[in-house]
Amino acid sequence: MSEIPPHEQGGGQRWTNIHPDPVFSHVSFHVLCAYRTELNAEWHCQFRRTHYDRLYYVEDGTGLLEFDDETLVLTPGRLYLIPANLLHRHSCPQRILVSWCHFSAEAEGGIDLFELLRVPNTLAAMDPRQVETDFAALAAAMAIEQGWGMLRRANLLLSLLMPFLQAADESSFRATRSRYLPVLRFIDSHLADPLTLESLAGQLGCSVEHFCRSFSRDFHLPPMRYVMRKRIQLAQHLLCRTDMKHHEIGEHCGFTDPYHFSKAFKRLSGTTPTEYRRLYRRQEKP
Repeated sequence: MSEIPPHEQGGGQRWTNIHPDPVFSHVSFHVLCAYRTELNAEWHCQFRRTHYDRLYYVEDGTGLLEFDDETLVLTPGRLYLIPANLLHRHSCPQRILVSWCHFSAEAEGGIDLFELLRVPNTLAAMDPRQVETDFAALAAAMAIEQGWGMLRRANLLLSLLMPFLQAADESSFRATRSRYLPVLRFIDSHLADPLTLESLAGQLGCSVEHFCRSFSRDFHLPPMRYVMRKRIQLAQHLLCRTDMKHHEIGEHCGFTDPYHFSKAFKRLSGTTPTEYRRLYRRQEKP
């Protein structure tokens, strides 16, 4: 038996605590669904945004994943991450075998993790066999009805996401966007209210002009357009998770006019509220 150092004798052991991280210490992961599916040329869609994140792993075959400014070829042995609210569409010329899941990754205040981190959209699987094993276990874990099943699914998802998190650009991107956390939390908790630029700028204690200029630079869209996206994202969630009527959802998301709600929803989501609810509830394809 080794000798105990003097500073550890009599309960005098020293240690160093790890300080909480302003982003990662408050992240929660929730898996909505996970499957392994063989698809053909019927797997295609128009450009759209969804309120949840997506992760694909291609086992065989090929397809296309198109963003507003980039097109990726889906090829075997690669993982593909599509953050929530990212405009995209996909297609398959002939056949593709893909393991996939829909999930949410939220930082404190319900803010999507990938609004605070810049991650690559695709990575080569370092250990394809392990990825296939994890995806198979994730799909099987969907059948666990006990509460701990949520933790099991989150653990498997985190294992699959870890390469993306490790490759994230945390330097200037994270530091820049993290300073807007008070504003982002305020927006998420007041989507039903008539938000103004003055109320948003007040969360940072700066002028409206400075706030608009800096927010537009750091998020690549004006503040009120960001608010509109968050309102539509909430509407998407309510369409999929509740039986609320469309006009009730619109009011809950800050729209006083049902026509304005429907028009804004289709412009940002690519579908009408009715189509979005129907497509999501089918849950036949990724």
